[in-house]
Amino acid sequence: MAEVIARCSAPAAPALPPTLVAPDATEEQDQERGVPTGAGTSRRRRGRWGRVLVVLVLAGWAGTAAWQAWNEDEGDGGTGSGAGGGTTPSGTPGRAASAPASAAADPGPPAESASEVRWALSKNPKQARLGAGECDRPSEGNPSDGSTSTSVTYLSGAPSAEVGFSFTGEGTFRLVAGVKPPGRKGFGHTTRPMKVGPAGRTLVYPRDFPGAPPVTSKRGDWTVVVYRAETDDRTEWKRFGCTGFRAAHSGG
Repeated sequence: MAEVIARCSAPAAPALPPTLVAPDATEEQDQERGVPTGAGTSRRRRGRWGRVLVVLVLAGWAGTAAWQAWNEDEGDGGTGSGAGGGTTPSGTPGRAASAPASAAADPGPPAESASEVRWALSKNPKQARLGAGECDRPSEGNPSDGSTSTSVTYLSGAPSAEVGFSFTGEGTFRLVAGVKPPGRKGFGHTTRPMKVGPAGRTLVYPRDFPGAPPVTSKRGDWTVVVYRAETDDRTEWKRFGCTGFRAAHSGG
């Protein structure tokens, strides 16, 4: 009985008052019918239990209805005590939905291309008069047990320039030379891949650079880069050496 009361009780809905029967009327009816007084008392006790069960059933029904109404208000975003939170994916009222999973880790910027390099004439007046300058990126693909050397020979106002490169050590490397006019991005005008040993190689621009324009086509700082190209995939090329020169139009 305690378990029934606990399940059916609901503070939101008061229990309905029981219908009382006057005890005197019951006794008079029993006397008129010739029923013993003890039997009437027993029937009254059973009647009281019946009324208690009726009251409990009614109270349980009222509590269930009240809980259902409160639950519906919660699901509809009503103004009940738990209406502050929406319905979660699991159907539990009054709780906010869980936050979405964090985004994947940023992989970061792509690796810098070997072509991202530029030569500029020295800002030192004495060095500039000699045609000296420097590249803004270091070499990457030098021999592990040696060094590289890249040079350019240019006569002011000439339409061509001579490019030379060599290294110390043993073995051979697959190399590609590229020349970039002033303001040009990317790998510039390149040669075909070539196998080069420690003795090095000398090339003439634009003769050995298919489709390249003469030096007189653009005035300013030209960049000469030698790439270590183990494959034809340019994203895997490394800077083997870098130099450059400042060009002027024919006649100064």
